[in-house]
Amino acid sequence: MGSIPNPNDIFPTQYKTTCFIKNIVTAPNISIGDYTYYDDPEHPTDFEKTIFYLTILNLATN
Repeated sequence: MGSIPNPNDIFPTQYKTTCFIKNIVTAPNISIGDYTYYDDPEHPTDFEKTIFYLTILNLATN
């Protein structure tokens, strides 16, 4: 069995496509657990930009 990743690391794997988002999100209105992760093969640290974009799209279609 592999070791448990350190939740204070940004990238828990060697591939650097997955990141623990509590270490990259700066918005105070987003609550995140220690082991919450986001996987994106191109821009894994762009979680806030992605969630903002999806929120705008959702608001525009409703």
